[in-house]
Formats: sequence, structure tokens, C-alpha cells
Amino acid sequence: MKLVSAYTPSQPTIRNWFLIILAVKLCWLVLFTTLRGSEVEASRTVGMALIAKDTPMYYESLESLYQNGVYAGLCRMPGLMPFYIPLRVLFSPETSKQAIILFQVLADAISSLLLCLIAARIYHSSRAFKLTALLLCLSTFVSIRSSYLLSDSFGISACIIATYFLVQFAELRKLKSAFWCGVFICWAIFLRQITVLLIPVCAGIMHFAVGFQWRAWFKACVVFMLPIAIAISAWAIRNHITYHRTVFLVAPVEECMTQLTPAYSSIRKFVIVTGKDFQPWSVGDAAHWFVQPDIQRKMTIPYEASEYTSAYNADSLLALKSDYHNILALEQGTASYDSLEQRIISKTARYSGAYKHEHTFRFYVANRFAFLFKFLFPWRIDDLPFPAMNEMNLIQKGIKAWSLVFLWTISALSLLALVFHAFRKDWGILLWAGIPWSLTAALSVLGFIEQRFLATSYPFMVMMVAGLLAIVAERYWKKEASVQQR
Repeated sequence: MKLVSAYTPSQPTIRNWFLIILAVKLCWLVLFTTLRGSEVEASRTVGMALIAKDTPMYYESLESLYQNGVYAGLCRMPGLMPFYIPLRVLFSPETSKQAIILFQVLADAISSLLLCLIAARIYHSSRAFKLTALLLCLSTFVSIRSSYLLSDSFGISACIIATYFLVQFAELRKLKSAFWCGVFICWAIFLRQITVLLIPVCAGIMHFAVGFQWRAWFKACVVFMLPIAIAISAWAIRNHITYHRTVFLVAPVEECMTQLTPAYSSIRKFVIVTGKDFQPWSVGDAAHWFVQPDIQRKMTIPYEASEYTSAYNADSLLALKSDYHNILALEQGTASYDSLEQRIISKTARYSGAYKHEHTFRFYVANRFAFLFKFLFPWRIDDLPFPAMNEMNLIQKGIKAWSLVFLWTISALSLLALVFHAFRKDWGILLWAGIPWSLTAALSVLGFIEQRFLATSYPFMVMMVAGLLAIVAERYWKKEASVQQR
């Protein structure tokens, strides 16, 4: 089974498309900077950079490393260090952060071009190259990540670059390519820990690439794993020496996110168990209903009667919500706070256990597909720095509507591409599809359906759509040519 071809577009084509991609990415950056809402501009920006709630966890640790020589904390791995520290040596913190945004845009453009080259080799098509470039330019879903002071943008770029070296290995079987694939997968892990799931996917592709020759595969895997093993071992040793703890990636989320108190965390877990959205900003879903005050009880309970169990009903959930808002008014550490906290934890554990027992099929099967649907087809688009809908101008509304429709279209067509290639028995292409869909499936199973998590898989889904469109277009033109010859 041949995984890739040696096809590569001409150098002028590559150069011209890179300049187009870079220009479009810079245009998106300008638009996201100039079209910000006043509230965002006032509290969530540093120049052209956007600040998220997680931003301090990344950059305070990096600043600590620069100022004191100590990378503080266990909650974020130092994946941004290779860029931020050299910049910080030369510039102030504010200027360094502006430079990070520009580097993110540049890395986004370079990795986008590499993804186009990957498409050309996988689909052996110049149309796949050009369509991938065009679709990536039209999408805001990845471009917006470059405006944020987070690890997402570099993480996406690292995954694409790693895949490019994996494609080179599949074509040439050189251990050097396997090594560089491992280097960039390692960097991706230090930026976005969920990408650790790509290790077995890459190993599987290597197994096919060497024609199931076990000795050659073993050597490739050793070389591939070498940088990953060294870097993660060094990080774990550092954590053991500094904090006397065995942490290979990051500390538990409850420890890192201070807003996840034991009471809120238990409600969050119950929400996920019942197949609902854990994001409190997802209006109308369970997490939002629980955290949003509603003294007059005008909000609709986001559960149907068929979802209740012998352990809870509508009144029980209303009482649980009331307990949560009551605990917010109490001081942590007091006897009344601790008592109410234990009551909330006990209730949610009992409710979750009853749901798993009485709605077994929903919990293990139906809810996973429900998460997948919400993940791929959200009713809103997050992270665009625009004001509330009633305050948006026509351009802002147009970009937001376009972003949402484009996301739906890519999600639908990438699913169609999976079915199409499965029907045609294109096992090589389906193997490459394991890169985005392994992450998407894992996050859907876990119920972690935040849109920024989908962004890592999204460029590869765009490539699959471009490949599908290229195949359809080539079939159409061949048919037209045969008709004309007759």
C-alpha cells in the first residue's frame, strides 16, 4: 500500500502560494485587531495580542524563568520557551508578546504551506495543493489562534510540521525524517498535551510505510521516540526535584484552574456524564444553567424527563443549583462551607452513578456521538474578539456568520470524505485521516468539546475536504474531456 507520492508542485507555484497565504494571514490579523469590541480592547489585549484566561499561566512561568532562572509551576509545560526567552532577552515583556504574535502568524503561514505540500503528496494532485491553500485562507478558525497569547497556534503548526516529516519518512524511509517528526511531536506535546495521542498514530503510519518490516519499523520508532523520551523525562525529573512529585505532563486540571473548586468540579463532571456541554459560556446548556443565577427560575432546565433517574429529577437539579449558588456566598474553610461542599459532591456522585446505571447506552454510546456532533457543529463560534451581537457592525456580523457556516461545511465534508474513502478502500488516505480524527474522537469520548481543542485537528480536516474536492473535480474534467472527444 503506497501512502504518498513524490509529486511536488513547481518552485514558483510554492513561492507564490506562500506569499498569498502569508498576506491573507496578515490581513486576518489586521481585521481581528481593528474590529475588536470595546470591552475586549479595554481588558483583554496587549497591543495586537489577545489575552485569554489561561494566558497568565503560560507567560508568568516564562517571565519567572527569565527573571529568576526558575520555571514556576506544574500546570503548563514550557513549550513557548524557545520563542519567548530569546525575545525577552532583547525586548520588554510587552514588545516580546507583540513579536510572539508575529512569529505565530509566520509559523501559521509556513505550516499552512507545508500542509498544502502534504495534500499534494497524499492525493498526488496539484488541485489538492491549491484547494488546501484556498480553504485555509478562507477560514478564520485557525487564523484567530495566532492572535492569542496561548500555546494553540504554535501547537497546531508543530503538528503540521511533524506530519510533513512523517510524509517524508513514508516517501524516503530515512531515519532523519523520523527523528524530526519526533522532535516536532515532542514540541506539540509541550504545547498541547492532548497531542500525545499522536504518538501511536505516527508509529502506525511508520509501520505501514516500511512495508510491515518489523526490524526497520523498530529502528524508526526508536529514532522517533528518542527526542520525546529525553524531553519528557527531563521535564519529569525537574518536577520530581523541584516539587517532589511525579508529573510527566501537567498537574490535574482541578489543581491548575482555581475556578474549579471541588463543588464546581463535581457539577462539571456530572454535566459531562449526562452528555451535556461543560462550557459555562455555552448559553442554554447544562453548565451555563448551573452557574447562571436565576432567582425567579425563568431559565429552562436543560434536561428532558427521559434523562432523569431514580436518584434525581427536576426538583433535585434545582436544589443542586441552589446549593451551588449558596456556597458561592460562603467563605472557604468555614464549617458551613465545608458541609455544603460535601453535600454537593455527594449529590453529584450519586446522580452520576445513577445515570451510568440507568442510562447505560446513553452514557457509553449515544452521549459520545452527541459530544461529537456538538464539537463539529456548534451553534456559536468562539474566540472571535467581537462585541455582543447587538453591538456588531455589518462586517463583524458577516465574518462571524461566515466563520460558523465555514466550520459546519468543513466538518460535514470531512465526515463525507471519510465515508467516501472508506467506500473506495483508500486505506492509505484513511491512515493519514487518523491524525485529526484520533484527536477529535478522543476529545469527544472525554466530553472536552471546547472549540480551541478542535483547532488542532481542523487544518487536517480542511486538507481532507480539499482532497475530496480535487478527486471530484478531476473526475468531472475527465468526463467532460471524454464527452468532447466523442
